[in-house]
Amino acid sequence: MIMKKILFATLILSSLFIGCSKDDKEDVKQPTKTELLTAHYWQATALTIDPPLSIGGIQISDLYSQSENCVKDNLEKYNTNNTFISDEGPTKCDPTDPQTENGVWSFNSDETILTVDGESYKVLTLTSTQLKVSVIDLIDGINYTYTATYTKK
Repeated sequence: MIMKKILFATLILSSLFIGCSKDDKEDVKQPTKTELLTAHYWQATALTIDPPLSIGGIQISDLYSQSENCVKDNLEKYNTNNTFISDEGPTKCDPTDPQTENGVWSFNSDETILTVDGESYKVLTLTSTQLKVSVIDLIDGINYTYTATYTKK
């Protein structure tokens, strides 16, 4: 009798776990890219260019490593009302610059192109912790691809 109760309880618990795990996965709503983008501040952590630029005879593809620390600590905030704030962060390169500047942003209909103050970027990655975008710029007949990576701040 006790064995039947244990077997019955095990079957009930197993079916509950199996049933709940499937239903729970279906009930979890994935955030939209707009929700991910507007959830917090972003800080640049990488900037590359391809093909590399020749600066003083040296080929440079990692532009982030060439940036001053006063640029690396800058923050960006995308608001749900499609406004954008660029914050100089704790250190400014020029003390007379304003701490923040405002702008506007938007996504295209399928949230694959992010436009910030008229400049459009292809969204390569957008998760709760990382934003990665790219833009192509034609310079002297050469298409250069800039790729910027931002991390949740």
